Amino acid sequence: MDEENNSQDVKIEYYDLKQAASDIGYASGAKEKSIAGAKLFGKTLFNTALFAGRAVIAKGKEISEQKEKLLEASDEKLKKLEESGTFAEKAAASSILKDRDVDN
Repeated sequence: MDEENNSQDVKIEYYDLKQAASDIGYASGAKEKSIAGAKLFGKTLFNTALFAGRAVIAKGKEISEQKEKLLEASDEKLKKLEESGTFAEKAAASSILKDRDVDN
């Protein structure tokens, strides 16, 4: 079995925050409410981290694709993109220009 393919097949789901919030309402007593509140906080933190991680991965892929497209571009074009392109274009252009400066 190929481990790399298996790791990409795993789909991590977000926690249902509505359910976690309703658990606070169903809890009786300060201790149970505190525990339910802590669970809601933890699930919210997990969902936020999961969303941020997915966004970073998507943006990294976008930058990588832009870099491949722009490898043959002139330094002048790359400098223009670095100033006024999209985030991915700016990052890719900056990376390519940095690589070229190291080579020279």
